[in-house]
Amino acid sequence: MITNENRDLIIAGVGLAFTILGYVNRQKIGRLAKSGIKVEGVVFSVETEVDVNVGSQYTNVSSRYPIIRFVAAEKEWVTEKYNVTAFPGYKAGDKVTVIYNPENITEFMLDDTSTKMIGYFFWLGILMIAIGAGLFALQL
Repeated sequence: MITNENRDLIIAGVGLAFTILGYVNRQKIGRLAKSGIKVEGVVFSVETEVDVNVGSQYTNVSSRYPIIRFVAAEKEWVTEKYNVTAFPGYKAGDKVTVIYNPENITEFMLDDTSTKMIGYFFWLGILMIAIGAGLFALQL
């Protein structure tokens, strides 16, 4: 059984993970937005991954990741899995705007809603840390 103290620490711990994830991704997004090259790409296909045993329950959670294809400035084709789950739901053939790193063409982001939402993980994490710490402090 989870005690109130453990619950509060878990909330703060998850908040810390969200904060780190959000910070790292915000840095990458900011760097690509400043120095990246913007091109049109296409969703080549969509890959579905099923995660089993999520948390302590036996639940199947599936995530959809678009496989993106675009032509870099050097006229080189790039076909890579986008590491952000598909939101909104992309389908093969959809046109997308890609911003890629000219020094590492396989490092890219989509200029879409899901990418812009990643930065909110940072603030969600900060909020969760504050809530977990506050609840913990109230019990002392």
